[in-house]
Amino acid sequence: MSLNFIKVVITTILLSVTTACTTAPQNQASLEKNLITDQKIPTANNQSATNRPPKKTATISVEGEKTTVDLKLYQAPNLFSIYFPEK
Repeated sequence: MSLNFIKVVITTILLSVTTACTTAPQNQASLEKNLITDQKIPTANNQSATNRPPKKTATISVEGEKTTVDLKLYQAPNLFSIYFPEK
């Protein structure tokens, strides 16, 4: 009985190793090649930030109460721009 159990375990291990080490089907490999078609590097175009005022005021809601906040413009060169609280 012990010999039959060992044969079953060895057969299971060999079967799982052989199925795990197989190569991908041909149609799957062709799909992967089609996914990488264009490798252009995106460049940031931050022209809209030049028209923004350096400071502005916004109203936010804190725990249901509206509060006025002064915001300052931050511009990262050729990357992005964002307003953040002055304090």
